[in-house]
Amino acid sequence: AFLELSSWMGTSLRSGVWTYYEAADQEAIHKTIEYLHQFAPSEELNKMYVLGNHDYQDAAYQTDFNYPQAWLEEAELIDQWIFENEKEIILFLQNILRMHIGCL
Repeated sequence: AFLELSSWMGTSLRSGVWTYYEAADQEAIHKTIEYLHQFAPSEELNKMYVLGNHDYQDAAYQTDFNYPQAWLEEAELIDQWIFENEKEIILFLQNILRMHIGCL
């Protein structure tokens, strides 16, 4: 979850969160969603992560990348939320590390 959430936030701040979902492994996304259901510090963080999870890797989009406008609008909403809540996300990432310090 740490790597996925860190990548999610970083990609959002650099190039837009839709590029994270476009390239991310679906299994990793689903595992992160499960983790967030259990440990997210707020329901809103969980909601925002789940909101962008669309099938960007569908073969229908691989030639022209003409994603539905609704997906791109949701991505803009997520990007804005990440920007406004960057400190909360960083604190959560730090807590993940603290909880697993013995595993490193």
